[in-house]
Amino acid sequence: MSMREIKFRAWDKKRRIMTRTCNLLLDPDGYIYWQFGYNTPEFIDQDDYELMMLTGCKDHLDNDIWEGDILRIRSTYEMEEDEKPIDTVSLVEYRHGGFRTSFYNMGVWMPPGGNWFIEVIGNIHEDPELLEEAANE
Repeated sequence: MSMREIKFRAWDKKRRIMTRTCNLLLDPDGYIYWQFGYNTPEFIDQDDYELMMLTGCKDHLDNDIWEGDILRIRSTYEMEEDEKPIDTVSLVEYRHGGFRTSFYNMGVWMPPGGNWFIEVIGNIHEDPELLEEAANE
């Protein structure tokens, strides 16, 4: 059994960009530092950055799914004539001890061959309008 890779990304609130971190270090006092390559670790001011964790899951296009991602979720179930198929946009959050979406508190993991198509279409910081548009539909 292989272990899943644990990775983080950080939203830089001042520069308004997403950064991929190489190594995260936690000192005995609970302060977080990050390190790129062999450079000296730099302190992360948690007021300036929001850390988001990789869920360990991928969408149907083989893209990594991260905490804070916005997903398009579509059902591929056979529908009755008068039923409308599910096609919604949902945010990935860490809640209740796991990664969940705002769509019926559904877990991010979906069994292979299931009746759902899941695609990463953006993230909460760079594309918040995707959630606003979905709320207005």
